[in-house]
Amino acid sequence: ALPFRYIAPTDLRPYVEPPPSPTDLGCYISMLRFTLPLQGGEGLWDVARRVNEQIYRASKRGDKYLAALLTKQVLQMVFRQHTTRMATTAVTFSGPTLLSPAYGPFQVNGWRGFVSNFGHGPEFVAHLSISQDELWVDFMYLDADMGSEKAQQLADEVLSILVNGSHA
Repeated sequence: ALPFRYIAPTDLRPYVEPPPSPTDLGCYISMLRFTLPLQGGEGLWDVARRVNEQIYRASKRGDKYLAALLTKQVLQMVFRQHTTRMATTAVTFSGPTLLSPAYGPFQVNGWRGFVSNFGHGPEFVAHLSISQDELWVDFMYLDADMGSEKAQQLADEVLSILVNGSHA
């Protein structure tokens, strides 16, 4: 019955003056941090719908601007406390890849994503993408938080929910 905490990055590039050039690799995001009380018996898609609604409402209210102003203070608080994490989970969905099936003599068989983490980050993170009409999922965990057996159990459970809509 713990609160579900998550972070949703939001793109600030369209709102920066002067606008950054497309070749500027600077980080122009704001991190929206949410807490969602979970309800018993709620399924994955119910939670996903509520998460989507929460992010949508926050972005319409302009929370991304307030989050950009408060990011430094929030991070300082998290680093000082040593008892809290930035989020319960982190999931990155990068959408479909824009890779060609081949480049000259080289075939593209797929690509893997990487989600970085550190001691104050979530215990278990995932990167999802679509490559060659398949959903690709990469998981990462810190061995200081859990062993490989627990991480494998979580990965199996997540995949089961994605495939079957429920726990294994």
